[in-house]
Amino acid sequence: MITAHMTEHFGSILRKWRKFGRYSQLQLALKANVSTRHISFLETARAQPSRSMVLQLGRCLSRTKQDINHAMMVAGFTAIYPQLPAKHIDLAPLNTGLETLLDNHMPFPALIVDRYWNLVNANGAAVGMLGGLGMTHTNLILAMIEDGGKHIINWHETMVLLLERLRSEMLVIGVDDQLLALETQLAECLGIDGEAAVDMSGQTILSVQLALADQEISMFSILGEFGAIQDVRASELKVELFFPMDEKSSTYFTKRFG
Repeated sequence: MITAHMTEHFGSILRKWRKFGRYSQLQLALKANVSTRHISFLETARAQPSRSMVLQLGRCLSRTKQDINHAMMVAGFTAIYPQLPAKHIDLAPLNTGLETLLDNHMPFPALIVDRYWNLVNANGAAVGMLGGLGMTHTNLILAMIEDGGKHIINWHETMVLLLERLRSEMLVIGVDDQLLALETQLAECLGIDGEAAVDMSGQTILSVQLALADQEISMFSILGEFGAIQDVRASELKVELFFPMDEKSSTYFTKRFG
């Protein structure tokens, strides 16, 4: 049986990584402290990488753990990063820490999403906020597209910010079909060309204005990621903490979830 790994070689992966990062062979060679000739030979499959070289090049090009694992297997090595079930005992400290973070952020919303912005966990205030917005999708990007301004008052501004954030993430974590589909849907709903820049200058803090219980609530958020996590899935989780922009918004959540 022919597998995906048998139909590609490490060189094609390296070339794709390098072009996505907009590196010339010379620039990558200098960054990885190898010769341009060796980079060329790797890309044309005239040379085979060592395990350490796959890891070195992956890190130089800021590839995700998932990408590096895939390249390792294509090159004939075992995956270097674990990919454990969400409830695995080795992830217990992380899961406990995340639950504590969500609980301690009450009465304000806090949620956790994965690589594709699928909702993984949320505190009570976030569940209440999303329910009040009438969101039915568990994917936050699709839910916000579907809202179309019904509950998100500054919908267009918020979606432009989300598109900018997603594009910035894709420069770091790379592109796959699912991320590209989300980016395309976001750009299309805004009428923005795939290569067009978005301008969010002129504001000190970018906030989202929400219509909740006949009130206008204004929130800003802080997005956090995990640098020390080696597990593939867990390392791609993001935590978003929402904070009120004004006293009225603070009172809204304090009265309901305090």
